[in-house]
Amino acid sequence: MKAIRALWLLLGFACFGLGALGAVLPVLPTVPFLLAASFFFAKGSKRFHRWLCGTKLYQDHLEHFARTHEMTAQAKALLLGGVTLLLAIPFCLVDWLWVRGAILLAVCIKYWYLLCRVKTAGRAEEEAE
Repeated sequence: MKAIRALWLLLGFACFGLGALGAVLPVLPTVPFLLAASFFFAKGSKRFHRWLCGTKLYQDHLEHFARTHEMTAQAKALLLGGVTLLLAIPFCLVDWLWVRGAILLAVCIKYWYLLCRVKTAGRAEEEAE
């Protein structure tokens, strides 16, 4: 059981590190890695999950989403654009059809989820009027 918790923590720190890099590198997305880090820390250790939730990086990029389950249109556009750009690189470099199909499937799921399942901040007020 300790090995599984250690794996969750290792994955959590790896995702947190990538999310931190994404905060300074415009090509690397921040939010998906912080979401993954939050998931892995929640599975591995309550203490590390509380630590993550207390970091400025989490509060700046993920706290609003975690609380309200909505994102601004600008945040969605940046996330979709950044991840699509990152997935375009292996898509162009790999010749295996099944890998390209998996990448296209991942892109389609990402767009569907963010556009159809995540509320856009501010849109609920507009629809209520």
